[in-house]
This record gives sequence, structure tokens and C-alpha cells, in this order.
Amino acid sequence: MFNIVILGAGLSGLSAGAKLIRDGFTVTILEKSNSVGGLASSFTKDNYKFDFGPHIFFGKKIIPELRKYFNGEDVLVKNDNLRQAIYIKNDVFKYPFQLKEVLSKMGKRKLPLVFRDILLESIKSKKNRSGGEQSLEEWVKRKIGRTLFDYIELDTYVNKLYGISASEISSDWGKQRLKPLVNLSLWKSLNRNFNPFVRERRAHTFYCPKGIGDIANHLSDYIVKNSGNILTGSIVESIKVANNRVINIGIREKGKLKSVPADFFISSLKITDLIHMIEPKIDDMVLDSGKNLRYRNLIIVYLIINKSKVLDHCLMYCSIKKTIFKRITDFRHFSGELMPENETILAVEICTNSEHGIWNYEDKKIFEKLIDQLEGIGIINRKDVLHYFTVRIPGVYPVYFLNYGKHLKVILDYLEKIENLVSVGRGGLYQHDNMPTAIASGFTVADLIKQHGENNIGEVSKTIYGDRLNKYKNKV
Repeated sequence: MFNIVILGAGLSGLSAGAKLIRDGFTVTILEKSNSVGGLASSFTKDNYKFDFGPHIFFGKKIIPELRKYFNGEDVLVKNDNLRQAIYIKNDVFKYPFQLKEVLSKMGKRKLPLVFRDILLESIKSKKNRSGGEQSLEEWVKRKIGRTLFDYIELDTYVNKLYGISASEISSDWGKQRLKPLVNLSLWKSLNRNFNPFVRERRAHTFYCPKGIGDIANHLSDYIVKNSGNILTGSIVESIKVANNRVINIGIREKGKLKSVPADFFISSLKITDLIHMIEPKIDDMVLDSGKNLRYRNLIIVYLIINKSKVLDHCLMYCSIKKTIFKRITDFRHFSGELMPENETILAVEICTNSEHGIWNYEDKKIFEKLIDQLEGIGIINRKDVLHYFTVRIPGVYPVYFLNYGKHLKVILDYLEKIENLVSVGRGGLYQHDNMPTAIASGFTVADLIKQHGENNIGEVSKTIYGDRLNKYKNKV
């Protein structure tokens, strides 16, 4: 029997494990924490249920496949009330942006500048076809022009998220995360409104009424009930490699060291951590590339509010310089089962580096700074806050800085030589995944293992890494 060990019980690891078991493989999942799901898990505190920030499920196509592992339960429920907004220029805009709304709030004097930009950028894009890497700022301005770029204060938001400007971020991030910007394209907008053959595609949204962690919990239950193993509290410390194959991994479990062999290993650990676990020590060039890849940390401040609802939208991005937070979520829109009837949960998110002062602030100091800003823009009153607490999560967001791909390629080229190991998922492939993408990646790995089998197993990582490195090359 082909034995597979999966490192990490996030959504990519769990979905891979569930599908592999369904296909007849033997699976063991090792997870360092005491619960499954990673960032897509939920936790209970007092009479409240919390997610680690907002998790809106957009992947309608993948739901039928997921339901095979849900034991007939309707875990993901359609919820078309999960509307988003963005706060800019001291005003609230719908998100994704609507061109008509943005232009009406900009004022007539700026309209000629918008049309001038569109003409100039279309001319520039035809002339400039160099193969060099394009920054996020350049990519967005090609889409919507300088005037709209400045108006929506995208550079402010990017600085909050990554700590650097849009001119220092790769356009890869925009191609993955800013697809809604096409709504601000004049030509796209005209085509949608006046072309009778174009249908507006509505993205239906889904959520788990008992918290988004239900997805991971059901995948975990399926694995365990079908003879798979999930060992929580298992910390991977070493990965021993010989003749381009992993021989075994060393884990610490309840304080004791243990060796775990297998035929094939799937890692969803951070790729920068993975390379440091490999023994014997790998090339310094690969380790140096790992040092160049970097992540941003996340602080979530949870506020229990003495109101049944605070925001008119489920979440609001905040793209103004006078606030330190990037997003606010009102969980009342997600599910009434998460909190008492006349209260709601707000989650306020701040991104930072470990060396940044706010990461080391006491909870009270962070709260006082936030509450002043939230009151200042008219979101809440201090008197309505019943309780608060903070959660700090290191290494949440991979930073798509310019030329990050060169460093990632060095690492993936090295890892590809290890034929019975593949690195997957958000951390494992250094990509800003959403939930459906993470789940789909797990299913894909399982399909590739089944397809190639023991005799050609090295093709699994070759395919996965090739897809990652070429992910944005043909996107404009």
C-alpha cells in the first residue's frame, strides 16, 4: 500500500488527504497545533464563535466535489448578503467598484482627466511591450489610468497590507487579487452596459453558519472515519534526504522525538521553513533565496459590540492614511449563530512586521489606538464595546515584491529534485490563496499522485511547481 504523510492540516493538506483516502491510499496528517484548518478554522470564546478574519467562499464550482466529504450535511450555505465595501475619501464605495458610482463621486472636473488617462495608457501599452517585470502600480494604471489609481488610494492600501508601495509590488498580486478592478475600465463598463451579448456574471457567495472552520472539521472527520490518521501537536523538526528521496521525517510529539517514514510526502508548511528542515543542509544559494522571501504578520482585534449590526456591508476595506487598519468585518452579516441576538462581532485587521512596534504593543494600547480611529470615522462609539481581545498571527501574507519570482524559482528548482516530496498550498507555494484555490490545489495533488503512481511520482512536483512559476505569465 502506498503510504503518504502530509505535513500540515490546513485546507490544502486536508483536501489532499480526503481525496487520497477516497482513492485508496494510506494517509497520515501531521499538524503542529491542536486543531485543524489553519487560518480557515474557527474558535469559541465565551458565548461567541470567531473566524480568523472574513472568509467568504466564492468557489461554486468546487462545492459539488467538496460535498462528497460532508456526509450529506449542507455545510456551505448560499449567502448573497455578503456584500463588500471600501472606505476612501471619507466615503463608502461598493466593492467591487462600480464605475458609475466612482465617477459620480469624483466630480465633473476630474472626468476629462479620466478619459485622457485611458487614451494615454492605451497608447503606452501598445508601445511598451518589454519583457521586464511590471510593478503593481504600472499594471493598475494600464487598466484604469493614473487619475483613478490615485483616487481609489490603492497605494495606501498596499502600504497597509505589505509595508511597501505599489511601485515595489509585482503585478502578479494584482492579477490574482485585483480582478474586480476591471469594473473601473471604461471599455469593459461600456461593453457590459450596451452589448446585448454580454451577461453580467454574478459571483454567488457561501458561508458555514457555524463558522468557516466547519469545512476543515468535516474534511478531518471524513479522513479519520475512513482510517486516516491526523496527529495534532506534532512538530516537524527534520526532513532527512538521501539519493534525492526523503527517507523519513523527524517530529516532536508530546516532548518526544519520533521518526516517521513514508513513500511520499506532501508539505503545506511555509516553504521558507521547509528548506531549513532538510538534512543534510542544502545549498547556501537556496537558503539565501529563502531569506529574501518575506511575509507580513496579522493582528486581529475582536470587538464585541452591543448592537445587532454595525456595518451596512459584511466587510469594509479601509484605504485612508489616517487609520492603521486595513479591513473591518461585521460578522452579523455572515451568520446569526456566531453571537447573541442583540450583539455583533467586529474584527479589525492590522498588518505589520515582527520588528514593527505595534506587533509588541499590549492589547490595551492597540485597542485605544483603534477605538480613537474607529470613532473618528464614525464606525462605532466606545460605549458600545462590551469586550475586546487581540490575536496575533505571524507570517500570514506572502509579499509579492518585485523579482520575488526569481527567489521562489531557485527554491522550487531545488525541491523538484526530491522526487517523493511536493510543497503545496498558501505557505508551501508562496501564494496568496483563497479557500477554494487552496482546496482545489489539494485535490489536484491527489489526482496527480493517483495518475503517476509509484513509478513516475517525480512528475507530481514537476507539474505543481511548473504551474506555480507560470501562473501569471499569460495574464494581462
